[in-house]
Amino acid sequence: MRVQAGRAKVGRFVSSAAYEASLDAAIAEERGEWPRAVEFLRRARDEDPDGPELGARLGVALCHVGKLQAGMFAIDDALRIDPELERGWTARARCRLLVAKSDADLAAVREDLERAIRCDADALEPALLLVELDVRVGALSRARMRAEEAVVLHPHSARALRWLADIAARQGDAKRAVSAALDAASLDDATGAVAKTAVRDAIDRQGIASFSLSLRDARSPAAAEAAEGACRALFGAFEQIAAKAEPNEIATAAEGVRAQCPELDATITTLEVTATWSPSDAEKVEARALAAPSAAARRFGARMRLRRMSIDELLDPNALPPAEDRETLALHLASAAVRANDAGSAALAATALDLAPIEPTVARLCGELARRKGKGLDDPSRKRACALARTPLEKQPCSL
Repeated sequence: MRVQAGRAKVGRFVSSAAYEASLDAAIAEERGEWPRAVEFLRRARDEDPDGPELGARLGVALCHVGKLQAGMFAIDDALRIDPELERGWTARARCRLLVAKSDADLAAVREDLERAIRCDADALEPALLLVELDVRVGALSRARMRAEEAVVLHPHSARALRWLADIAARQGDAKRAVSAALDAASLDDATGAVAKTAVRDAIDRQGIASFSLSLRDARSPAAAEAAEGACRALFGAFEQIAAKAEPNEIATAAEGVRAQCPELDATITTLEVTATWSPSDAEKVEARALAAPSAAARRFGARMRLRRMSIDELLDPNALPPAEDRETLALHLASAAVRANDAGSAALAATALDLAPIEPTVARLCGELARRKGKGLDDPSRKRACALARTPLEKQPCSL
């Protein structure tokens, strides 16, 4: 009797030496130390030559060290022993995926994974590989459906939650992405950290929350200071609500926590806006941040809105937020430089860049000034603007 993936299995006798080597190999596999995994799995298979699962695992390890032919031979040998071995078909798919280049290669990978799931409908590994395959070919809706199903079937799998967080973020569903990333972190710190990074990167690419994704390890200094008393408990409860509740419930909770802990306004607003933002109601959500009591929260709302504004909108002084900080002051200077486009514009733009060297909207305006003066894409101002661009709107001048 042994336990695999949380399920008890009754099988044939396995020697203690083979079992010990197999466990050592599992540790090496988890760490990505594939040469060591090959060594331990060969030792285990020498002790247990009739074990098809060992052959499948050895095949994957060999593929990872570049011995594809030997790896596929070991996997095929395992499948000859047990044609219904889910791990064998999954191993074939993993090896093929390492070298897949064409649509035909990916189709063969998919066929192996579907065969694996027919052998064991509850298996996690082939399900997650199908999710990865769908993401790779751009089928995000299908990948999201598979990831949600994997989370339901395996609620304690941090890897399933990591994939769900990544896909939801790519789709612009910040609320589900944050929720899945937090759940992954609660199960496994390392996998949760990967999930948080994936969510930050994907959401940043869309310009939704470029300046802060309010996960647990990204709180503002004000939140860190609320280490004692009722505010700490209230903020912790609000985090959970923001990760899982509906937008109207999040707004109500934010109002209540803000009333009790006004010093946390910036952190509460940032988390509220990040969790409730969507393309359809972006303007309404950003307006809440722009009307917040604290200057830090208003700056956050301004940064979000600026990333959705066109050059023409940025050139309207009445459309710009009040210059409450260096970055917004720099924005006003850069906007004035583009509007004037005269001999003094270069000095204004240089001052703006000195004030806010990594502010994407300021860089975009300075790049626009260079474009209007006939500078090419190799101009330092245009190169800086393109390097800091994240949203499709910001990237448009980079191809001209």
